[in-house]
Amino acid sequence: MLSPLLHHRVALRATQSPSAVAVIDGQRHVTYAELEERAALLAGHLRAQGVGPEGLVGVLLPRGLDLVVALLGIWKAGAAYVPLDTTHPADRVRRLLSDTGASVVVTDAAAVGMLAGTGASPLIAADALAGPAGAGPQAALRRRPSPRSWRVPGRRVCSPSRTRTFRSSGSCRNWSRSAICPAHRSTRRRSTCTTRS
Repeated sequence: MLSPLLHHRVALRATQSPSAVAVIDGQRHVTYAELEERAALLAGHLRAQGVGPEGLVGVLLPRGLDLVVALLGIWKAGAAYVPLDTTHPADRVRRLLSDTGASVVVTDAAAVGMLAGTGASPLIAADALAGPAGAGPQAALRRRPSPRSWRVPGRRVCSPSRTRTFRSSGSCRNWSRSAICPAHRSTRRRSTCTTRS
């Protein structure tokens, strides 16, 4: 049976078609094997900072390759992500982090200043992809779970596990109290994978 978890599907594709292009970001073309390696490196950094199953990790990144890697890495660590918009006022970012309790935020050098005073630990995506402390890329890959495994350290993650947490707006009077946590199954239905050989 094919795993309903998105990161496991990417890992399986990396095994089946490692040289197929997974992400195109401007002039950068990243294969499934490279994407899987980068996500594993990021997941190792997150676990080293105490991120685990059912935890929440903030993501403060613009659209692009680093964002894709961040989401996959967070899911590999068993956690869900809190989307933070780099165009929003810093006060709103601080309020979201306070409401969700996310203690680690994956970001970049351009946006890290928005985390000042939040108490959250920034994890610069570019630095994380240089390799986990004390281990190179191959060590991170050796720790990578098999695509057939649905387990993460400490507990089993199945399809109902949440993928992200975000706040509703518009009709809600108090957006900060309206949390929505979609599961992997509902996220998968909205996903479209385009492959180029």
